[in-house]
This record gives sequence, C-alpha cells and structure tokens, in this order.
Amino acid sequence: VALKSGSRGSVAVFLHESGIRGSEMTTDLLRGIVEALRLNNRHLWLCFFKTQKEFLAACDAKLRNEVDGVIVTGISHPELLAKFRELEKRSVPVVCGFDKTETKGSVNWTNVGTDTVMQGYLPTKHLIDKGARRLACLATMETRTKGFLKACREAKIVPTSRIIIGCENYEIEAGALAAQ
Repeated sequence: VALKSGSRGSVAVFLHESGIRGSEMTTDLLRGIVEALRLNNRHLWLCFFKTQKEFLAACDAKLRNEVDGVIVTGISHPELLAKFRELEKRSVPVVCGFDKTETKGSVNWTNVGTDTVMQGYLPTKHLIDKGARRLACLATMETRTKGFLKACREAKIVPTSRIIIGCENYEIEAGALAAQ
C-alpha cells in the first residue's frame, strides 16, 4: 500500500542482526526485497540494529521524510511497539517479520513472520505419516522442539532425552558434534 501511494520512492528495512555469519538467510531476505523494489522503480533504505537505542536513533525526521514504509525483521522488540505506532500515525506504514510465536497478540498490524512451533511440528508429522518412528530432534530452538514433541505425542511416540539432542547453535561444528 505504501509503495502504491507513496511519493518518496524508498522503503526502509530495519534488520536485527541475527543468525550465523555465513548464513544466506539475511542475504536472501535482502535480495528479495531489493528485487521487488527494483521492479517497482523503488529504493532500499537499510539499517542494521541490535538495541532499542540503535533503532530509535535511526527513526528520526530524515526517515519519515525519505521513506514510504518501514519493514522491521529479525528478533522481535516489544519495547519498540510505541515507536511503530508513532511511525504509522505519521503515515509511515510498518510491516514486521517477527516470529509469530513470540508476538502473539502483541502486534496489531501486518506481521509476515513464521510460526517456529509449526516449523518443528510439520516436518516431524510428515516423517511420522511416511512411517518413520525412530526420530531425533536437534534442539536449536525451544519453539521448534515443542513442535517436534507435539507431533510425537500425537503419534504416541514417547520422546526421551535420548532423541532430543541439544545443539547450541546453527554452525556446522555444532551439528557434527550433536550427530556423534
């Protein structure tokens, strides 16, 4: 909507730095945004942030005067909701890309995030539906592990600590260590 009615020709993207260096997740997100903007003869206004202070410093009058809309993605920051509302009151639409399991009920505008419980549940259910019974879960995210456990319970597979393998992060070395 902002791009169709806006006159500034730019969209701001605020991206909380997350993930593992070398992962293509952030690059893929940015490539997709840039390509969609390019097709519409628009430009990208990019800001990485880790703290509320960094985000607020970038949300100045210059931002409001130069962009048609704001995309905020990465780790959710509930403490910034008031700032998002303020931007929208000044006719700068905000779209979030937060984990829906973290933001249930707290975001009352467009949020295109994922449901990480379902990210654990759906693949596990698929494997069970295909006949798999000896499953393991690399527990990198608590919410994905919850989804894994839900699918197991529904199939009457008793999860034990042996099939839930702790994995500290998403790096290759951590996965190799967990597989041992």
